[in-house]
Parts: sequence; structure tokens; C-alpha cells
Amino acid sequence: MPSSEKPEPGKRRNKMSSALSSLDVPGFLGTPRPAADHTPRSTHGSALQRFLAKSEQMGVTYVVCAPADVAAFARGIRSFPERIVSQDEHAFWLSLYREFRADDYRRRNVRQESLRQPGCDRGSWIVLAVKDNVVIGANTARIFCGEILPEYLCDLDLIEPASFEVRTDYRIAIAQAATRCRAEELCFCELSHWAVAPQWRRTPVGPSLVLMLGALTTFFVPHLGIAVANCDSGAFDMLVRMGARPMRRGGQPLPPFFHPAYGARLGLLECVTAEFIPPYRIGLDDRDAARAAMLIYSAG
Repeated sequence: MPSSEKPEPGKRRNKMSSALSSLDVPGFLGTPRPAADHTPRSTHGSALQRFLAKSEQMGVTYVVCAPADVAAFARGIRSFPERIVSQDEHAFWLSLYREFRADDYRRRNVRQESLRQPGCDRGSWIVLAVKDNVVIGANTARIFCGEILPEYLCDLDLIEPASFEVRTDYRIAIAQAATRCRAEELCFCELSHWAVAPQWRRTPVGPSLVLMLGALTTFFVPHLGIAVANCDSGAFDMLVRMGARPMRRGGQPLPPFFHPAYGARLGLLECVTAEFIPPYRIGLDDRDAARAAMLIYSAG
């Protein structure tokens, strides 16, 4: 699709409803993991459903890009038979996401050349918050239903600036989570590049993108994940208030570390959205509402 053309999601599928976006955090990994049959029904006033209603009132919708590496992530992509299969439209939305991310990094003086993104993009589920066909926010996830592919992980690169001791503890924590996934046949999730346009900050957009992506990951059950979140933007504390847990080693929470490219301290969390505190916990009703609000594109 030529870059001058704008797809009109509402004309392609009337299931499209709403989207939100987020604050500014670099890396973040999310993890709902109860079996689908045991996922509780949410209450009528769940946070996700309230945010979906508010975003619909604001004219904000969700577009989801499935991983571009269709072969490596075929199992997960097949979970959404209602997806729109179009290489051109998938590439169009992916290009808009990259433009949005580049603009966000420029606003925050993030040194993009020191970050690894293109590889992560090909393995990412990308949730876009869209207003009038303009991307106003985004969140991404790598979801591994089988073999964990290191070339698609972002967190291993994010921890490189940490001291040797902290970097070692983080690597061990991530490796232990991956080992558990292999042993217990869990899907492994990694979320990152959670961002929102400045004019949409201080709105329900931030937490709603967490919940929307959390709802997406509940289609891959059982599963486990972790998150590297920004301690200085308020993102780390917000996730803890919602029910995320700081990763621990030797009984102690892992300390944050300073990342020079972001100019901020980052910390490691385990985020099990199905275990978030009410009303942020993801239930079956939330999952169904999220699915109805997603317009999903794949390249195959």
C-alpha cells in the first residue's frame, strides 16, 4: 500500500472499537499465565472495559500487527483466524509504528543507534493506538510458544549498560524464567517500547495499553513473562500498583540500573496480568472485549 494511502479500519471490519497508548518506558515484559478454562470472569466494572468505553468515546481504536516472521511465530498467529492477511497493509502499519517510535525517541533524546530494534520488530506483536489514522501510542510483545529465539529478545540488550554484578543477576533471572517455561511448557512473553504521544499522556491511555496487551497475551496460555520498566517515568511504580512484582534473587529485589541511552533507571518485573489486583485483573470478559476491539493484520 503506498504510504500516501491510509487504511480505514472501520470500513474493513466493524468489530473495531478502541485503543489507548501509554507513558514513556523502554522495555517491559508481560505475563498472564492461568489456563484459559480457569480464567475468572471479570466484574462489569473492570478497568479494561471502562478504558475501552472511554477510548471509543475519544475515537481511539486498536490496530495489531502480528510478527513479520510468520514462519517462526505461526502457532501464535494461527490463534487469530479473523486476522486480515495482507503484506502491504501489514507493512504500512509497521512503518507507521517505526515512525512513531523514532519521533518518540527524538523527543526524549534517546540514542537510537545504541538500541536494538529491527530484529525485535520482526518477532513482535505490535499494538497501535490510532486516532484519525494517526498512531498516538504503541506497545509491543514477543510471545514464544515453543523455542525461545534469543535474536528476538530486547531485554538481554537493555541490561548491557548495567554493572557486571547487576547484569549477571538480571541474566540469571531471565534465564531462570526461560528455563521454567521450557520445563513447564509455558509460553514466554516479553513486552517493550511502550510509548504515548505527549498530548495523550495523563490520560487512561497508559494503563489501558498495559491491559490491552495483557489481554492479548492471555490467548497464549499457559505462559510466563518478565518486564524491564522505567523507574524514573513512573511506569515501574504504576505496574507494581497494578499487581506486577519486582524480580528477586537471593530473596532480595533486583536493584535498578542506569541506562545511558534512555537517561533513566530501569528495573526488572514479573507481570502476571491474570493475577493483577482487581479491577486490573484480566478475565474472560476482558479477553473477549479486547479481541472484539482488535483489528489484526498479518503478513501471512
